[in-house]
Amino acid sequence: MRTLYVSCMVIGMIATTSTSTARGSELKLTADWNGMKSRQSCPVTSGVPFARGAFTDPSQVRLLANGKSLPLQTEVMAWWPDGSVKWMLLDFQARPGTTDLVLRYGPGVKPVPQGSGIEASQRKGAVTIDTGVVKFTVQPKGSGFIDRLSFRGKKVFDSTGKRLNFMDCLHTDDPADYRPMDRYIADGKMDPSKLVITGVALEKKGPLHASVIIDGKYTYKLVGTTIKGTDVKGDCPFRIRIHAYAGKSFLKVEHFFYYEGDGDHDFTKSLALKVPLPTGTGNIRYIDGKANVVEAPGPMAGLYQQSADHYHVWNSEGTSAGILVEGRRFEGVLDVTGAEVGIAVGVKDFWQNHAKSLHADLTSGELGVYLWPPEAPPLDYRRHARDWSVGESYAPRRRGPGSAIPFDRRSFPNYRLASKGVGKTHYAMVNFHDPAAKCEDILEPQSLLNHRPMVWAPAKHYADSLVLGRYRHRIAGQHQDIEAALDKPLSFWRFSQERFRWYGMWIYGQVCQDFNNYQQNGRWVRDYGRWGWSCGDSVGRLAYALMLQAVRTRRRSNLEFAEKYLYSVHDVCSTHSEAYPHHFRSKFIYIKGASHRHGAWPWAGPYCGARGSHPVGAKIYYFLTGEGHAKDILEEMTQLAIKNPHGGEGDGPLGINAQSFLYKWESTGQDIWKKRLEAEIEGSKDLKTAESGWMVMMSAAFGIYNALEEYMDLTGDYSHAPLAADFADRAMPGKMRTSWTWPDGYFRVYGVAYNLTGDQKYLDALQTTLPIFVGKVNSSAAGKTEAKNWPGPTGGPRSYTDGNVIRDIPFALYSLHSKPIITRSEKDK
Repeated sequence: MRTLYVSCMVIGMIATTSTSTARGSELKLTADWNGMKSRQSCPVTSGVPFARGAFTDPSQVRLLANGKSLPLQTEVMAWWPDGSVKWMLLDFQARPGTTDLVLRYGPGVKPVPQGSGIEASQRKGAVTIDTGVVKFTVQPKGSGFIDRLSFRGKKVFDSTGKRLNFMDCLHTDDPADYRPMDRYIADGKMDPSKLVITGVALEKKGPLHASVIIDGKYTYKLVGTTIKGTDVKGDCPFRIRIHAYAGKSFLKVEHFFYYEGDGDHDFTKSLALKVPLPTGTGNIRYIDGKANVVEAPGPMAGLYQQSADHYHVWNSEGTSAGILVEGRRFEGVLDVTGAEVGIAVGVKDFWQNHAKSLHADLTSGELGVYLWPPEAPPLDYRRHARDWSVGESYAPRRRGPGSAIPFDRRSFPNYRLASKGVGKTHYAMVNFHDPAAKCEDILEPQSLLNHRPMVWAPAKHYADSLVLGRYRHRIAGQHQDIEAALDKPLSFWRFSQERFRWYGMWIYGQVCQDFNNYQQNGRWVRDYGRWGWSCGDSVGRLAYALMLQAVRTRRRSNLEFAEKYLYSVHDVCSTHSEAYPHHFRSKFIYIKGASHRHGAWPWAGPYCGARGSHPVGAKIYYFLTGEGHAKDILEEMTQLAIKNPHGGEGDGPLGINAQSFLYKWESTGQDIWKKRLEAEIEGSKDLKTAESGWMVMMSAAFGIYNALEEYMDLTGDYSHAPLAADFADRAMPGKMRTSWTWPDGYFRVYGVAYNLTGDQKYLDALQTTLPIFVGKVNSSAAGKTEAKNWPGPTGGPRSYTDGNVIRDIPFALYSLHSKPIITRSEKDK
């Protein structure tokens, strides 16, 4: 007897929400302006997916608003294996309130002539971009920011000789000089950064959207000098992107840096980007999100957001400072206006990312965007706990039950370097405007920065196009109990972010994992025990789950929540250093991009692995938005898979490598990445032999099984279908019931096995496990306690959220409603 698997469906040819006409196909899009109102058109950047075979010529697209064509800039972000477009990035401009958009694509569609909205060029290394309103230049040996700029043809500044991009530090020989509760270092030595630019590149040329990348590093005399055993120390790399838009006077700025110092000795005093002021500029004011104005007489002034619940505006004549106004949460801009031009600056999620400040100094003629302000205590990179077994795991054996072990400096000579490689992304806005501009108009770019305009395709279109695999979109009135169970934990988390103040430079975007678990005090477990913050094993999977829910629901709240979590995980909870001390010992290894795991603090433990940095959440976000930093995350993970296939703690072969190569195959269409993906699948012993609940769960959770499924769908090669079904047999409820991994983590496995075989036993497995999931949520703090009474009583229900489950249930729902793509039949030999 043998089993034959015979294809009975053309893969990808599923009915979609687009309609075909003689002039190509049409797809209705919805613009989400987040309530923004404006008399001017605003730039929108969003990705749209297409089913396999829809069209191959990227020029065959046209965007219409109310029946009229809009100028459109496009970029293909991903390809199907047959060479057709899979994801396309749309850049256009429209009036807020415009909702009826139609994308016409495919054979017979002629693009709209674009003209030249932006002029962008690179000569002798220098990049110049002219939007028609502002023209600026970035030099390869310049300030590391904007070197020259003109507004409406008139020079605003030339920054030659000015220091506009810096991260100044303090170094101490004795860590005891900076006690945790102090605001100062007793005997610190100033160590100002010297900026070195390593590259300037024109990333996008227009015609509607252009961007420039500046790569460099902050170098020091003292920072990192206490680190022994590696040459990768002290110098802190950064990347800046500056985005410009046709006909617009504002610039969107993305800043990412990572730390290469010694957390016990090296502290950041101030991190800033500065904008020179033209001569004669003299009116300083702060405009909040409701267009209320606080005048701040100079010559110096600042707004300091000390915490999520307090800021103050100060001014100074140069010898002393006085407080002008106090408030809670500032969401606006600093504006300085002169006779010919005004300049406004702001930071995205300003109060959520405290500490922050916005400075104006008319004496030196500069605006300062302080991503870490001098008003704050020195930025502390020290390890959360000074003893093993307090807030961390993967520690040495304990001396006795319940005892904590101090670091043994002989065994762990690099115990101080836990935070080596920690990073952070910020977004800022610089807006050049006419002196008579209204406050509401000055605030518009900041509103765009805080809540990006989005274009959504119908939820059904994302699902039917199969660009994210075989999942089911949310349909009103269907599976209401399951959909509610998917929503409740996420809503409980969003509620808790505000209730428990999960805000700050390092923790904004993170979520806690345990509520009423170890300490039943009606609070989330943050700083006690393993996995206090959800910045360990479930990191990447949860980012994937959150992004998928955003697509399924098309809810802005879901997308923004997923975005913050994604960036926090990949910036703060991961190491970006090219030389990290393995388990804090003397060996330095390449695990750049891998996540710290099992810790109550983002960089608590030395147990680092690629699985915590699962890349699919970043991929979905990049395809939806085109954000450059999300692409950088994916490139970093790909390099980790190439340079260290082990992934740190053996995590790469579990699927992280395969998912990274899958992204590269999609984004480039190059066969080399397909071959790497094939090698990962063929080389996976766990797919073929895993028997225990633990190893089956690991293979199901971290992506190798998903990669197998996606590879078969993409190539149409179902020779591995028996392997997928055999793996599902090893994950069936009867075998998993005795494992602590029961019943979480196998919903997609059962669904895929049914898709491939049509065997009823896999549907039965889903029918058995889905009610268990719903019951767990309904008996948790999110489900058992009414939302009006959240977070719930001391000693009350625990929380329940599993990244595997939230991610995988939509794929299970697909199987409940779809015919198998493969028919299973048996014949005698």
